[in-house]
Amino acid sequence: MDEVIYTLDPEGDIFLVLDNVTENLPGSLWDIEDSTLSGFPNSSMHPEPLPEPPEDIRYPGQQPLREPPEDIGNPGQQPLREPPQDIGNPEEENRAVEVDYREDTDQSVNAPQDHQHVEQHLQIRASSKHLTLACLQFKRTLQHGFQEGNELKSKGYLKIPVQDWPALPFLIVMMVIHGRTWTVPRKVSLERLAEIAIIVDYYECYEAVEVFSDMWINALAERPLESVSDAEKWLFISWVFQQDTIFERSSKCLQLRYTTNMATIPFPIPSSVRDAIDTSREKSIERVVECMHDLLSRLQSKTIQCCYECDCMLLGALTKQMCEMDILFSRPKSDFPGICFTGLARQCRNMESPRWYRKKGYSAHTCDLSSSLAPLVESLEDSLTGLHISSFVQLRGPGHLQ
Repeated sequence: MDEVIYTLDPEGDIFLVLDNVTENLPGSLWDIEDSTLSGFPNSSMHPEPLPEPPEDIRYPGQQPLREPPEDIGNPGQQPLREPPQDIGNPEEENRAVEVDYREDTDQSVNAPQDHQHVEQHLQIRASSKHLTLACLQFKRTLQHGFQEGNELKSKGYLKIPVQDWPALPFLIVMMVIHGRTWTVPRKVSLERLAEIAIIVDYYECYEAVEVFSDMWINALAERPLESVSDAEKWLFISWVFQQDTIFERSSKCLQLRYTTNMATIPFPIPSSVRDAIDTSREKSIERVVECMHDLLSRLQSKTIQCCYECDCMLLGALTKQMCEMDILFSRPKSDFPGICFTGLARQCRNMESPRWYRKKGYSAHTCDLSSSLAPLVESLEDSLTGLHISSFVQLRGPGHLQ
């Protein structure tokens, strides 16, 4: 395993260690290509459709940072002394192993397998002053009285393993916090921005990255919500960075297009936000299903709705289509798995009705199923307007709405 050392502060007393880094990183921080950090497939900065987010992205528990290994150095060392070479002496940085970070070519595909990728061990030398000033999570963990804080005070440095985050978004956040912004990309992909938002939310460094987060969001904000996956990412991003307009737009998309409850969303959205989206989605779907059953009951009753022939034909058509939708004999479960409001509304608008003529008539009969359901569907559609972040802002620390 190759070792790469990036120094954000030459006098830094915190060593953030990431093992098994999957990206091929260059030996020098300043040699990282913009396209590598930005998350775009190339340096053209044109967003492309992104894959679905991995299901295992979960928000780690708010626990103190892990206790570093005991073999870091001599416990008797005084604070601010230079750490041992194996944890990132700045004089050794230039001797770090250089890694092949050239872009893939046809030749590289045919190269021996052991040259295609080398797992790396990344150490980031950082400053406890920068981290505690910018990040409430580090401030709590490194304060006097906690094990990490006591060790930092006694030794003068602290080695912290970082196991929960992918290397590149974590590196971007650390560079911004330390003012090493020359290589920080001015545009990032939506996937990368979502990864950054998870890290920012965990370490609670909202203000420190605000200038860049605004820049990244503005570059992507006009991009249409192409999928539910996009809406999930934008909902979380807008929550973390307090973007009310985007929060409203993405939550509306999920109200209309989500097919399950929000417990499955792969981002740490507050439960009250998830519940609000679930409730509005489920109530709207329930109203449509109830309306269809009410229409079915009226057509089955002794009371003639139009005429006997019309009622019979509409009853048969409605029964057949409700059976195909699997909502005829039993109502769906309360969370309506597999059903989204947009899809249900489309089915209601496209319901087929028999076309028939009275004897010696020249015009088709005008009664149809879709016109009976359309007013309610349109009314419910208009009511699903998304959520306002101001209704939930009390759930997180100080911030401002945009």
